[in-house]
Amino acid sequence: MQQNDADLIVGLRSKYSIAYMGHISIGEPAQSFRLIFDTGSADLWVYSHDTAEPKRDFIHYYNSSFSASSQPLGLPWAIRYGEGLASGFLTKDDVTLGPLKAKRMVFAEGVQVSENFKQPSVPLDGILGFAFRGASQSSSPTLIDMLFYQGQISSRMFSFYLTPSDGPEAKDSVLIIGAPDEDLCQHGVTWSDVILLPPMIPHVDLAVENDTDANAPNPHSTPNPNPNAPQQEQEPGQARPDASLLTVWSLLCRSPWDSI
Repeated sequence: MQQNDADLIVGLRSKYSIAYMGHISIGEPAQSFRLIFDTGSADLWVYSHDTAEPKRDFIHYYNSSFSASSQPLGLPWAIRYGEGLASGFLTKDDVTLGPLKAKRMVFAEGVQVSENFKQPSVPLDGILGFAFRGASQSSSPTLIDMLFYQGQISSRMFSFYLTPSDGPEAKDSVLIIGAPDEDLCQHGVTWSDVILLPPMIPHVDLAVENDTDANAPNPHSTPNPNPNAPQQEQEPGQARPDASLLTVWSLLCRSPWDSI
């Protein structure tokens, strides 16, 4: 494999060619975890030692009291997957992938986790998401984001080479952080632009309590260039695209971790 343009190559283990897992560590001193590397989600979570659920001997639990770098955030967190869900609270600690360390990264401690994630045949300690940050349930930066922001990697480019879990000619599955290895691409690499859309806003009724006349014109509304044209009837529960909505949009899209 060509490694000249890669910042890091991480070996993965496959279970039934469905779940591909790798290792990370969290805290100081390091606590090691075996996670599913998931491109369909953007959150990092591990099982919490503070869970009230019965502990399993094949699961590793994060214990914040054992880490000198742990910082509790006291914020609730939850995520739902295609099958199963997890909930708990947010914590900040150092997260290490191979030789690379993301300092003060926000992740979740899972205290309530669906039973289908607790199968000894596919032992896992949590999930590491590689999707765009906009898919994060906490709006916090992903591990790739944090490594890039802190100068640990040269770009936020990554790729996966996934192979069957068995067979005499099976190669190792890997995560490549950095430029892809074109030797692994049978037909070369095809590049395509990606459009990153802002998160969707649910249809809500926006109401502002003040002392002004409810029928008075909104000074922040966008003026109608043709006042004689028929007005489009507003559907129930549909917010108007005025400055108030833009303010709400800004608040929904802002993240408390933007200052990290």
